[in-house]
Amino acid sequence: MMSTFSSIFKMNVKQQFQYRTAAISGMVTQFFFGFMQIALFTAFLSQGESEFTVPQMASYIWLQQCFFTLFKYWDTCKPEISEKIVNGDMAYQLIRPMNLYDFWFQTVLSKSFGSFLMRAIPLSLVVVWLPAGLGLMAPVSLLNFLLFLVSAVIGAFLVTAIVMIAYIISLYTLSPAGVFSFLVAVAGLLAGQIVPLPMLPESVQTIFSFFPFRYVSDLPYRIFIGNINGTDALVQIGIQLAWLVGLVLIGKLVMNKKLKKLVVQGG
Repeated sequence: MMSTFSSIFKMNVKQQFQYRTAAISGMVTQFFFGFMQIALFTAFLSQGESEFTVPQMASYIWLQQCFFTLFKYWDTCKPEISEKIVNGDMAYQLIRPMNLYDFWFQTVLSKSFGSFLMRAIPLSLVVVWLPAGLGLMAPVSLLNFLLFLVSAVIGAFLVTAIVMIAYIISLYTLSPAGVFSFLVAVAGLLAGQIVPLPMLPESVQTIFSFFPFRYVSDLPYRIFIGNINGTDALVQIGIQLAWLVGLVLIGKLVMNKKLKKLVVQGG
């Protein structure tokens, strides 16, 4: 079974490497979009107090751009999953000798990871050479960097678990576009993808901490730049892991229940 999923993962990662032109254009877009965000938020930081310094804010933005395709909530597997849910072709996937939840999970994760590799490495090699306050700063310590890697890996699995919940809801609604449109709007705000969470009032940050979205990307970024350190980082990584386990278990239970009553129409 592990060999099967390993093959699926490698196949989807290699498939993403075929879209080099799209990756280059996306990287250029993210580069200029990152500059626009840094200019905008620098103006905000100059007008008031914040737990962010300008170099930290700039690094947070560049990390967002580098991990843009890994920590995303929209539907990246439309032909493989969404269209099959709507037109009934998922019946063919049900006859495969593997768990459907695990198969979809691997598909979503591997496609995101392949796209991430194509964009993140070249972009990060560029932004590290930018001047302080405009570029990506080095990790504040080796410990923070290691914790960042652990949190980023868990975050990649966590965002996939959230996307899986959206696909499972689509089994009931048969409207993946509506489900993902709502998810992207809500998650973008709660995860700090629109405005970095440290720039929001503390009361708002407290409310957002009760949702899983900030643990996907905001947590690893803040560990990297030193905004969260030591014991606090370990505790929040523990919460991040708990969200992952909980959402995977809920997803599996709900999906198994739905598949027992699934009716496929068409032909």
